[in-house]
Amino acid sequence: EAAATHRPQVVDATAAGQALAALATVDELLKEWDEGGPTVLRAGGLSVRDLKRTAVALDVPEPVAAFWVELAYGAGLIASDGEADERYAATPAYDEWRELPPAERWARLAGTWLTATRTPGVVGGRDAKDRTLSALGPNLDRSAAPKVRHRVLALLAGLPEGA
Repeated sequence: EAAATHRPQVVDATAAGQALAALATVDELLKEWDEGGPTVLRAGGLSVRDLKRTAVALDVPEPVAAFWVELAYGAGLIASDGEADERYAATPAYDEWRELPPAERWARLAGTWLTATRTPGVVGGRDAKDRTLSALGPNLDRSAAPKVRHRVLALLAGLPEGA
């Protein structure tokens, strides 16, 4: 079945709107976690309760919250604070990122997503030992993820303009 077509201006405007929404969502996450966010689980990662709390704060479903948390982490905007009572927090790179023009902030997020091996889509699933996979936790790496993303984008780029 042929893809629906839209005027290129509509496609571009929609894409720009989504990029700005992405920046706003990451900003909201980083503001939430700026003064010391959720604690780091002993095994690493974010607890289910903290992911739910983050999803509520961002007004998104939990899988979407996991995506934004992992993206901000991959971009170096959040990390463990390294304290005895280890918590996730915004990094000094966040302050620098906030000063960048929106196009540069978007490029950083998009570049991070494109090359990331971490796959937040498996958060909530089980590993080989039947342990729950948590956002920011171990076992989310999938080496094929960047290649799959590149292939999908190549297929999308092959669609007619306005599709």
